[in-house]
Formats: sequence, C-alpha cells, structure tokens
Amino acid sequence: MMYRLSFLLLALLFLFSYESPRAGNKSDPAKLKPFNIDKTVHSITLSNVHVVDIENRKIIENQDIIIEGSLIKEVRPHKPNQVFRTDTIIQGNGSYVIPSICDMHHHMTPSDFDFSGNTPERQIEILEDQLQYGIQAIMNPNISLDATNFILDENRVGASPYLILTGPSIGPNKGWGGHQVSSKEEISNIIEQLHTMGIQVVKFTYDDLSWLGGQMPVLEPELLKYIIETSHGKGMKAIAHVADLSRAKELLRMGLDGLVHGIVSEKVDEEFLSLLKENRAFYIPTTAVYETSFGFQESVRKQFEYNIWEEFPEEFRDSLSNDASRDMWNSWWPKANSLKHGLSNIYWNTKAVYESGNLVMMGSDTGTPGVLPGISAYYELELMENSGLTPYEVLECATVAPLKYLGLYPKQGKIAKGSKANMIVLKKDPTSSVNNINTSWLVLYNGALVSNSRDLVGTH
Repeated sequence: MMYRLSFLLLALLFLFSYESPRAGNKSDPAKLKPFNIDKTVHSITLSNVHVVDIENRKIIENQDIIIEGSLIKEVRPHKPNQVFRTDTIIQGNGSYVIPSICDMHHHMTPSDFDFSGNTPERQIEILEDQLQYGIQAIMNPNISLDATNFILDENRVGASPYLILTGPSIGPNKGWGGHQVSSKEEISNIIEQLHTMGIQVVKFTYDDLSWLGGQMPVLEPELLKYIIETSHGKGMKAIAHVADLSRAKELLRMGLDGLVHGIVSEKVDEEFLSLLKENRAFYIPTTAVYETSFGFQESVRKQFEYNIWEEFPEEFRDSLSNDASRDMWNSWWPKANSLKHGLSNIYWNTKAVYESGNLVMMGSDTGTPGVLPGISAYYELELMENSGLTPYEVLECATVAPLKYLGLYPKQGKIAKGSKANMIVLKKDPTSSVNNINTSWLVLYNGALVSNSRDLVGTH
C-alpha cells in the first residue's frame, strides 16, 4: 500500500481532520531513541549459544561463534573453561541465534499521519535505524525520484541494511501511484529514467482499492502489458501492487515477476498458483498492513508490544494508538470494518502459496500510517505464523528465501563460517514460536555490536 495520498478525496479528508491536536502524530516521531554501531571491537566470541539452522530445520546446540571483522570465522562446539583470544567475549548462556531478517516491503517513512515528514533525509535515518531490529535487507517498492537520487548517493547513507529501490510506483492519472501515466510514451520515459539510475525493479499499481471501500481508476490492460514488456526489455523485473485475484492472474499471464501484497479479494486457486510457479514470481503477504487497514487501533497497540528496543517514546505510542488516530483512519476508509472478512483470505492464501512451493517473502508495508518501522516486521512474523506456517517456515520467509532471491545467500542469512555476522540473539527458542523474537537481547551487524542491545551480562 502506498503511503502517498495523491488523490483529492483523501487529501481533503486529511486537511480537515488533522486539526485535532490529539490525532496521530503531534508528538515528534523523529525523536527516537538513538543507537550506535560499535566498530571499535574487531573480534567477538559469542559463547555457548544454540544456532538455529533455518534451511535444514534444526538447532545446533551449545556452540561458540567466533567473529573477526564483519565475518564469522568459526562455529564450534562449546567447551567449558575454553580460552578465547578475541577482544570481547559474550556469554550466551544457552541463548538462541538466528540470522538477521529481511523486510521486503518497507517505505522507510515514519508511519504516522504527518506526511510532510517524509523527506529523503528522514528516510535515510529510518533505513539506518532498522539495524537495531536486526533487519539486514529492505525493499522499498515506492519512493520518489528525488528521494531515490538522494539515497543512491552512497556518501549520504551510513551503516544500513542492504537496500533495493524501485523508484516511484507507476499508476493511472488520478489514481493510486507515485508516478501517474496515461500513455506508452510516459511509461517509456519513466522506465528509461529508472534504468539510467541503475534501478533493477519497476513497480506499478493495479488496484481500485475496492477491498477497502475505495473506487479508484486503474491502468488499462494495454498499458499494464506495456509496463511489463518494457521493463523486461531493459532487463528489469516488473512487480505489482494488486490485491484482487482476477487482476493478479491477468498480470501473471502478462509475465509479472512478483506481487508486493497478498490477495485479499478471495481464496487463490490452482491457476494462480501455477502462474506464480511458471513465472517464478514472488508473493509478499503484508499481513500487517491488512490488519491495520481493517482494525487500526488494535493493530497499532499490538505492534507496540514489540517495542522491545524502546525506540519509540511513550507519547508517540499514545498519540498513534488513541481514539483520534483511529477515527482519522476510519474517516478515510469508512467501509473498512464491513469488509474485514477479507482478512481470512489473506491468512489462507499465505499458507496456500507457501505449500504450493512458490516463493513467499516477509514484508510489512512499513510506512503506511500505523505500520511502524522495525516493530511491524516483528509483528508480521507473528501474523505469518498465525496463517498456519510453522516457525521454521516463517523464519525461512524472513531470511533464507529473500536473501536467495537477492543472490546474497549464504554469504548473508546463515550462521556459518565465512558468512557475514548479521544475527539476532534471543533468550527463548524462536522455532517453538516466532513470538519469541520479543526476547531478543543482542543484535550484531557486520560483526559489530548494536548499542541498544540489552542485558550484556558476562561481557568483557
């Protein structure tokens, strides 16, 4: 779902409803708790931990992880009274270690109602902030050309997750999309511009938002096909915001490479699953944004249960989860509650797509109001487990699957010799429930300690 409300009706509703000082974001969400990456320690031993091998569905108990620089030098069985020759030793005391996760639908925006704060500088800050949650890769499937150019300047971005940008989402005039078009010439121009910038993925919309009570125009089939064919002609992938089953199948027949939202209109069928497999297309459920769309207040409050790194101040939590924010959202989408039955399709479809052998990747749609940076990724893990996936399957969708898709696995996403030391350490077993992500107490990024890590008992 796009965070930019480019059409007149919502803009007017925003202007008239935002006058309430209690609604949404009168506390500054930019004032988040700071964190740092400690690059002063060259070598670390993480002693006596249980390594979660997600790909092979097993836990390797009582291991010592030796880290030098940004890489894992060795993983070996723990021995009592072992002498370690590293700068720092952290006693894991039987904690569990998983690879850092990926959020494949993340707009890098504050997720409140103050869209004036969505500056390129702020987006970089949010991108960098995601490291403290153990997020090692992000795909942003809608970002302005100005912000794209700004962020692609490597000198402006510090330590941050691996990033995939699509530039602005292509949509119809007066419809849902960051770059609105009505002709093949306009499509050619924007795709050529993205290609010149080095963008490898083109995203477009094909959604009238009827699932949420909207009545938006959509692109004509001829233009949709042209987007896909032109993208492929440039060696680029074409992915889509589409929530309706019949429209999704229409795009897959044209050669679509991925869906950045789950299908909410109805249960998917065998033809859909076969088309996904034929195209080798991915499927990102974004259950968090659907839960937020149909139950804003409840979803926001649930996400704050994952505020374990205490990044968000209490006043921001209270302002976004109060009745005024709920009422603002409901004023935009007054029919949402009556359409909530679509949620059951999202959960059923996630499991059906996974069990059919198709590629499912975790993505939260962070940036939509009420879908919060970092904590919504943890929330999405819980929701994917609620769809019927096992904890191992959920973790696969959040680590191994997207990193393989990006060509980064096993250099990233595996706790093994030679892999990057990007990991999350938890007190409780995440393979018994992914909700145990809430017991995370340590994050490492490229072998460096994230300073918001908690309870570093036995560190020296």
